Amino acid sequence: MRIFKGVFYYLVLMVLALMLAAIFAPSNSIISKSIIINAPVQKVFPQLIRVKSWKKWDPWFSKDSTQRRTYFGNLSDANSGLRWTSNYLRLREGTLFIDSFLLNSTIDFSLEVKNDILNSRGIGSFNLIEDENNTSVTWKLESNLLYPKKILNYFFENLLEKDLEIGLGRLKYYVESGSYAVEEKAKDEIQITTEFDVNYAILKAKNITPNGLDGFFLSAYKTLYGYTQTNGLSAKGPARALFYSWSNDISKKKVAAAIPISNILEETGDSVAIEVGKGFLTESNISYYHRGKYSLNKSSHLALSNWVKDNNKEIVYPIVEEYIVGPSQTEDSNKFETKIIYHIQ
Repeated sequence: MRIFKGVFYYLVLMVLALMLAAIFAPSNSIISKSIIINAPVQKVFPQLIRVKSWKKWDPWFSKDSTQRRTYFGNLSDANSGLRWTSNYLRLREGTLFIDSFLLNSTIDFSLEVKNDILNSRGIGSFNLIEDENNTSVTWKLESNLLYPKKILNYFFENLLEKDLEIGLGRLKYYVESGSYAVEEKAKDEIQITTEFDVNYAILKAKNITPNGLDGFFLSAYKTLYGYTQTNGLSAKGPARALFYSWSNDISKKKVAAAIPISNILEETGDSVAIEVGKGFLTESNISYYHRGKYSLNKSSHLALSNWVKDNNKEIVYPIVEEYIVGPSQTEDSNKFETKIIYHIQ
């Protein structure tokens, strides 16, 4: 009984201590981080004022790239901005309002965040100063909380300091590398198409060498996922590649990075022996699950194409690679899993 009383008194003292600490906690807390970007202010400011560009560099989009962001208003409107919903604990849902801005100089915004811990409001700003074609960017956030929630202001800096540093670092790379210009051009080339009863958002590359595939896909998928997020679309399965030509002897390929945006009918198929193991055969395709590095899948493709030839079938292009397990799930390329699908007739 004494043990229970001791625990009870301890908990009471802890609660009283927290309430007392909350009384003396500051009502607001400010964190500010700066960085120098080697670019004129005219190239930096648009990436901050256009909230659609934030997902390219802000530290929170990468924590949950499946989050939904919607945008409202124009820059000339009062309270333009974005809304988000996320499965990430610290994000959940919220709204950002662009309150005011001075071209190439300052941006003032306000935030409303609702997560599993608390509902809060805050304000923030970007301040830009150009000096000899270099731009200093200062990102400031201010938390405003009432009692007893204001006790969280003691931890405000520790919670967000690293995020601001990461975000500014990404902004610096994004601007200095010219990635924004490449991606703006790529957006104009995105197509919505249908292949084998599946709707896709795709980016095509013509006559690309095998050595250029990794770089193309890395950039293309980033652009495609951003496009789907900002256009009310959602991915209905893992990323895919569509090969409109294929031969192990051909040095250049016609290929598209593809994100499925309609439901995919899963076909199990009957098992069938091919040179590298067990494939799966349906009325319309033969497939094989390749496990391991992408660079080693040539033998899998060769086995499938040999089966097609040996059984007097014809390939119906595009050949499909579905990246079931890839770099976003594991750093061990030996654990990658790719479903290779040859449609046949």
